[in-house]
Amino acid sequence: MTASPVESWLSAVIGLDVGTIGSRSLEDSVKRRMAVCSLLEERDYLDHVKASPDELSVLIEMIVVPETWFFRDREPFVFLAQFVATTWLAAHPGGVLKVLSLPCSSGEEPYSIAMSLQSAGLPSSRYRIDAVDINPALLRKAEKGDYGGNSFRSGVPTHSERYFKHHGAIRTVSAEVRSGIRFIQGNIMSLPGSIAGQAYDIIFCRNLLIYQHGAARSKIMATVEGLLDAEGLLFVGHAEMMSLLADRYEPIRHSGAFAYSRRKTGPSKVVPEAQAVCALVAPGPAPVLSLESRIDRVRALADQGRLDDAAAICQDVLKENPQLAEAHFLLGLIRTAAGHVQEAEECLSRTLYLDADNYEALVHLSLLKAQRGDEAAAERLRQRAGRIHDKAQVPA
Repeated sequence: MTASPVESWLSAVIGLDVGTIGSRSLEDSVKRRMAVCSLLEERDYLDHVKASPDELSVLIEMIVVPETWFFRDREPFVFLAQFVATTWLAAHPGGVLKVLSLPCSSGEEPYSIAMSLQSAGLPSSRYRIDAVDINPALLRKAEKGDYGGNSFRSGVPTHSERYFKHHGAIRTVSAEVRSGIRFIQGNIMSLPGSIAGQAYDIIFCRNLLIYQHGAARSKIMATVEGLLDAEGLLFVGHAEMMSLLADRYEPIRHSGAFAYSRRKTGPSKVVPEAQAVCALVAPGPAPVLSLESRIDRVRALADQGRLDDAAAICQDVLKENPQLAEAHFLLGLIRTAAGHVQEAEECLSRTLYLDADNYEALVHLSLLKAQRGDEAAAERLRQRAGRIHDKAQVPA
């Protein structure tokens, strides 16, 4: 099937793998926007998209729902604060920490980074966060700094409450936090000059690669590698532990952080947490661990790329707790990372049987369905996820 003009252009310019969202979904979105713009021919609409960044942002939002909130996944920010307080500050007593958030969406991630840095003892004069996104509408929202209840679905750490002013159901980010952040419009496939050539100590590039085709993923990783300082840290999404990272990066041993450093030659130092993880698979009697601790170990092993070990513990947990949706979901992510698509689908389907409103399971399962060409099933799952997302947008 020949790709449409808009599909071909999006693939070339932003690296979008239309299979992850479904060609039918893109086609429907384009038709709706053509009607709004009073255009009859798709090539005329494509010319309009090329000339209007705002129209491009509307189209992208329709086909890839921007999904972010403050302190999403929590542990990346916990580890970031620990790293800065215990390692970076000692090595750079007078330095300025340079951070890149790409894509930054509507700003929740770079603001969470800034709050974490300040909690670690780093004032805004000692860090610079470049927050980049292709969507000018989202950047305008980020610069304004006003957020409703949906942006706080994971809560806010106690140390960060002071960085907000409350106006009814709306929280506004304080000027203290904003001062160290630059919001910049840019496309990761062709970064602006203010970003290109920089060397960042920290890069957050989370939940982007799952939407890109293979060539785009390779280009993005090459770009990120060129921007990351030799001693820098790279944070990715939990579904992005892939072979692109395996050759040149090694995982940081902090459960749930999904952070990587450049691979060093020679044996790596085993930190106490990693020793505890290794004890789970070492010979001899296993320690008695709580369910929560075992789930944490699964995440830690998966972070390190030890997928077989993580899967084994997850399966043991499920033998004892067959109704635990979280364990089925984690096993689904592990199977996805290992390339076992059918098993991953089965695990994610069980997750949804037990927890029908699990947004992330719906998104991941829809991506798997789309990747193997079942667009009808993928679209149904996307619609379910969209309804849950829209429901969550209602201010608390």
